[in-house]
This record gives sequence, C-alpha cells and structure tokens, in this order.
Amino acid sequence: MATMADGKLTGQVALITGASSGIGWAIARAFLKEGADLVVVARRPERLQALAGEAQKSGRRCAVVLGDVREEETAVRAVQTATQQLGQLDILVNNAGIGRYADLIQTSADDYDAMMDTNMRSCIRYAGGRRCCRRRSAHGHPAPALAHHRDSHASHGRATLRP
Repeated sequence: MATMADGKLTGQVALITGASSGIGWAIARAFLKEGADLVVVARRPERLQALAGEAQKSGRRCAVVLGDVREEETAVRAVQTATQQLGQLDILVNNAGIGRYADLIQTSADDYDAMMDTNMRSCIRYAGGRRCCRRRSAHGHPAPALAHHRDSHASHGRATLRP
C-alpha cells in the first residue's frame, strides 16, 4: 500500500457531508491529497465507495456512512464512526445541500422545509448539541474546525486549502 507524503492535514480526521458529488467530492479528494483520513456521508453508495478506494490506494483511511443528512440518526452514526473507527474528529465540513429554485408563489412549504432541513438544520445536527464540538479532539488538537458550505453556483471540482 502506498503512503502519502505528509500534508497540511496529516493526522487529522475530516467528516464531510454531501461527499458523493460536486464540491463535497472535490473537498474530499483535496483533503485526501493533504493527508487527512475521512468520514464521508451521502446517499449514493457507489460514489462514496469510489472515494474509499481512492483513499486506500493512497494509504489513507475513509469510512463510508450512507444516509440522509436531514435525519438525526445519520448524524449520530457519522460522528460515532469518526470517533470509534478513526479515533477522532478534527474537521467537520457541512457541505450537503439542495436547491429548489422557483418564484415564492410557486414554492411549496414542503420544498422550503426540505431545503431548510438539508441546508441549515443538518448543520445543527452535526455540529450542535455538543455532538462533535468539544474543546479538544482525542489527540489534544483544538476540535473540530467547522466549515459550512452551500453555494450552488460555486465552481464545482475545486477545493482550496488555506493555512
């Protein structure tokens, strides 16, 4: 098994929601290149397994969590997977999101609720309620760094790491 040279994220575990496509996919691949181990969350198993295969080839670990970010149970499983299988959780990227664009008159309450549950409430499910936010990670690092991204018009396929 090939091992990746040390990168900016070597020794850290990142949980990424919406990792099966678009920006989430690009973030996961960029984090792998920088040495992170991953917990990837989405509804499409084949795409998540592809990321896991990529991680394995590069000597990284990648745990797959299938589920809908709108469901509390998915958030619980994802955080538990990070801490139990990979030993820590250092970075949380709340990337999952949907867009249903229509005039206000054409937007149903169900459409609005689905967008809010996916784009906003899911962030609370992962980061809120002290589920994964604590003062220090298992390895003494300040934990976890939080990032929320939801911009359907952003450049897909590009993720940038900044020090």
